[in-house]
Amino acid sequence: MQCAAIAYMMPLGIGLATSVQVGQSIGRGDPAAAARAGYMGIVLSLIVMSGTALLFLLAPNTVASIYLDMGDTANAETALQVVGFLGIAALFQLFDGLQATALGALRGLKDTRVPMLLCFVAYWLIGIPSGIGFGFGLEWGPEGFWWGLVVGLLAAAVMMTYRLFHMMRVQQLA
Repeated sequence: MQCAAIAYMMPLGIGLATSVQVGQSIGRGDPAAAARAGYMGIVLSLIVMSGTALLFLLAPNTVASIYLDMGDTANAETALQVVGFLGIAALFQLFDGLQATALGALRGLKDTRVPMLLCFVAYWLIGIPSGIGFGFGLEWGPEGFWWGLVVGLLAAAVMMTYRLFHMMRVQQLA
């Protein structure tokens, strides 16, 4: 989880910068620049998070060795779990980056109430129940809860991106 949290700082920063760029473009009456800033923020975030996802997928032992002595046999079971979790985290990196950047662009459009409600739905009504269902219902254990996180982030990414494109059409930015 620490690796995912550190990786999330990049799209969080991109989302904040996107928020500023979209807001400034709207403020100066340049809707084309606002749309460009929103699209470019999303593309940049997806590129960065694709790199992180590839790192987690292609070198999970190297990433895990930052936190865990992989050569110590006492850590063998933990190492297997960490490597498995990094595979799941690789997938949710893309969704997390997308939702963070789309949320930033929406903030720049002064659209905050609906995204807040969408986050509630994505995490509390979709993600957490999915994690409980996968973890306990399907007996996937801890991996099930991580898959629930993936489902929640996917829902948030889809809803935020749809909302962003909808708001751009409504405000005639795109």
